[in-house]
Amino acid sequence: MKKLFAVTALLATSVAGVAATGGLANADENAKLYPAFGCLETGTGGGTTINRNEVRITKSSGGVNETAFVLCPIVRDERSSGFFGSVSAVVHVSNTILNKNLSCTLTARHHANGPITFQTKTTSGVNSAGEDLVLGSLLVNSHDGGQDAFYYIQCEVPTNQGGGQVVKIFSYEVTEH
Repeated sequence: MKKLFAVTALLATSVAGVAATGGLANADENAKLYPAFGCLETGTGGGTTINRNEVRITKSSGGVNETAFVLCPIVRDERSSGFFGSVSAVVHVSNTILNKNLSCTLTARHHANGPITFQTKTTSGVNSAGEDLVLGSLLVNSHDGGQDAFYYIQCEVPTNQGGGQVVKIFSYEVTEH
């Protein structure tokens, strides 16, 4: 039953993404919408401070000034030879903490050479209830090891505060051009 619920939630999220963007990407683009519950907290500690459900992830425990890092996987489909294009992303978040920011970084990384290119965006931190962090196009080519690169989004998530001040990541949308 849990698997059916998870599949239904994924399908509903995907359909909502198509409706929100006005349709599927054109023939030159490969767009995907991912639910945030697929993101994983980094580190090797036994306990987790990230709280997740089928709608969002958030950092619900830890000190007021602590943050957690989550890695969000991206399926890469475009792997043609030579210059293969670019990737862009939008992370759908909510931040109602007045003095803390959520930041997310889109990275193209080669397993042997490290990060090839990346871009970071941060919430405004001033009651930004519902915000899209738009991570522009990263250009990656075969001269940088781009054919073997993989993509991911890493977000630094502050701890929720009292009085309804919370940070949530709902989903992330990735387009290969």
